[in-house]
Amino acid sequence: MALMTQVEQRDLAKDGDLYAWKCEGCGHKSITPMFVCPVDKSRDIGREKLPSTGVVEAFTVQRISIEEFINDVPFAFVVVKLDDGTNVSGWVPDIARDSDLPIGSKVRLESTYKPGFMFEKA
Repeated sequence: MALMTQVEQRDLAKDGDLYAWKCEGCGHKSITPMFVCPVDKSRDIGREKLPSTGVVEAFTVQRISIEEFINDVPFAFVVVKLDDGTNVSGWVPDIARDSDLPIGSKVRLESTYKPGFMFEKA
């Protein structure tokens, strides 16, 4: 299988499918590109579809933003632990206060034309 590019990963995520780079030797996965596994130094890197659901591990509420998100503030920038244990950063719209998104909240990946990985409360 050909190595996945970041553009391909983003295009797949826009359709609601989240993929990671995976070491075929040891199984280590990374949401960011890798060409050599940091665990076993293997160059046998493929891709794996990740679960689309997980729980919020950490977040911060954003009240000002760059142009692409100017109409989306406030929102939460989140770290999500997916159901398989992989950590992914992304964002959750319509979060104005910390109490709107308690740590441990279930979330799911949603399709979006916006950059990044958008999650919604499940």
